[in-house]
Amino acid sequence: MDGLYTVMGQHEHHAALAKGKLTLGELHRVLGHIAHLVVKSTVKKGLVEGVELDSASEPEFCEACEKGKAAKQPFPKESKRHAQTYGELIHTDLWGPAQTVSIGGSSYYMSFTDDFSHKMHILFLKHKSEALGAFKQYEARLTRQHDAKIKTLRSDWGGEYLSADFDEYLAGQGIKRELTVHDSPQQNSIAE
Repeated sequence: MDGLYTVMGQHEHHAALAKGKLTLGELHRVLGHIAHLVVKSTVKKGLVEGVELDSASEPEFCEACEKGKAAKQPFPKESKRHAQTYGELIHTDLWGPAQTVSIGGSSYYMSFTDDFSHKMHILFLKHKSEALGAFKQYEARLTRQHDAKIKTLRSDWGGEYLSADFDEYLAGQGIKRELTVHDSPQQNSIAE
């Protein structure tokens, strides 16, 4: 067919002009940015006729694919802000329910991580509604064991952190709340 190849679609056949040997990257772009492994497999199985793939070519970075697949702006690997004292910033997250209940009857756990020391403390909960009590328990431990006061609490938007009781308690203790952006666990990566 003199340099033509066909692309098998679900219902139609399309033809395009090919130029001799194509690199993996060129064929990737010509075939509509399908995965490099699929490009190789398609040619190998003879699903694309009239194309000679340069077997020595390697997959190339495709900026168009990268941009097309990006859902969020990239996050820096490390936060620019670091706590200078114990208790200055506490990261917290609640996980659960677990598929299997613990011997003590817990299905959840709540983690607290101090940004300054990176020390983590975990408390097990039977119900999500116990989150405020777990926070108070952690706060008492931090105050008694490390002579520190919590200044900022960073969490996701979980309902356990946003109750009126939790809001009232934080305000009463003078603790600042930092909430991460929805669907961005990178902002609270220490807890996540």
